[in-house]
Amino acid sequence: MRIQATVGLRLSHYLGNEPGRGPEVGSTVHFYGVQTVMVERPARGSRTGRARCVTCGEWVPFRVRGKARTRRRKCVKYAAALLGLSLCYLAMSALIRMDAQDDVSSTGADLGLLAVAACGFLGGLTGAVLGLIEDGITKGGSRLRGLTSVHMFKTPKVLRAMRRPRDRDIAHRLEIEFDDNQPQRTGD
Repeated sequence: MRIQATVGLRLSHYLGNEPGRGPEVGSTVHFYGVQTVMVERPARGSRTGRARCVTCGEWVPFRVRGKARTRRRKCVKYAAALLGLSLCYLAMSALIRMDAQDDVSSTGADLGLLAVAACGFLGGLTGAVLGLIEDGITKGGSRLRGLTSVHMFKTPKVLRAMRRPRDRDIAHRLEIEFDDNQPQRTGD
């Protein structure tokens, strides 16, 4: 769970899609304009700022968290994953125990425990994935206002998996301003 002192801030601007261009029949390819800059994490707490989208010129607010807060957020998501997987384990062990006792009258309980096990497994899987992609950068501002926005912050590995073909992506250097007026020490 090593967290670096600098983090890559990657702002994506959704450019559109082309139905039928994907590798499978009937799939859709989505295109993003990607803008990057390395941002230094604050020593403590979090730091807010704005990034200017090169594609449309709009300022997009963001929050970058310090190493301790990012580690805490990752740990909370991993703990949720562990809780979900342990719930799955307990439900499955109860199902196995009920099956070993050959209790015919517990058909409804079997289905209920199976549903609990499935929910626990899905919750554990979701928590693990969210813990893996947590990098300490979130979009600032009102969450309700940002629901229909064409801008998003993504981690590099997720973006690499989502963008195809690469020749259509726009790669630019991102211009940022911080709200606390402290200078950015690392530019690349």
